[in-house]
Amino acid sequence: MIVSWFVIIKNDLISVPPEELYATQLTQLREMGFINNAENIQALVATAGNVHAAVERLLGNLGQ
Repeated sequence: MIVSWFVIIKNDLISVPPEELYATQLTQLREMGFINNAENIQALVATAGNVHAAVERLLGNLGQ
């Protein structure tokens, strides 16, 4: 699954890959033991980059 993310800066539409947009948060999740990059990105996109909410979301998906 490819996730698209767009950021508007001064009325210009710029495509920013979520791997770049959430690089710091992805590192934090990996350091916590969440190693599935695709699931991590999906959780971060769904939570607008909120690591705490992403962890809650990821833990809710365990066993699925």
